[in-house]
Amino acid sequence: MVRKKYTPLIILPAICICLVAVLVWPKKKALAPTVNTTTVTNTVQPVVNTNSAPTSSVITFSTVDVPERDPAFDFSMQLPDTWLVEYQPTPKAINVYAPKGTGTRLGQSTVFIQYYTGTTFQFPARTLATTKKSFVSSEQSVSSYTEKAVTTVVPTNYPTWWSQQHEVIDVRSGSSAPYTFFVLHFAPTLDSATIQQLSNSFHNGLYAQPM
Repeated sequence: MVRKKYTPLIILPAICICLVAVLVWPKKKALAPTVNTTTVTNTVQPVVNTNSAPTSSVITFSTVDVPERDPAFDFSMQLPDTWLVEYQPTPKAINVYAPKGTGTRLGQSTVFIQYYTGTTFQFPARTLATTKKSFVSSEQSVSSYTEKAVTTVVPTNYPTWWSQQHEVIDVRSGSSAPYTFFVLHFAPTLDSATIQQLSNSFHNGLYAQPM
């Protein structure tokens, strides 16, 4: 009995099918690298110098604008336009203050101005001898010194910093005795440059000399 050979007939079609599959089957595409399409913008912030003094306009204040004042208060001076002024009848004083927050006007005081009359400068007992920087100009019209209360108790209707060490400038007004002496008390938070600017702008008719 002769066995029929079918193997070639089966293998040949299988090979053909494999070749066709290789040639026709779509090739696998390579994956492109992931690209972040989100654009990042680098915003350059302006550099702010926090050490510089705040800029503000300056106005000329005159006591004429305070009609309820003691008439002896007759002067003008340049102040930042954000500062305000009030008259304290007891004691007789002009209180210059910088409104901020919810504090009282005396708590916000920057300059507290009083006056006395006499023939010469009167240095109060509360003047600190060790830190006294007293001088009298060649025209005998200005005196500057450092002052501190001998007690921590602040009198009624005085700035809250009254008992702290602070700068004071006396300005003599009048052509003959008895003179009027204006006493400018500066808050301890004010720097020397600001005190100098305020003092230089003080003017009361007869006195108009830069310090």
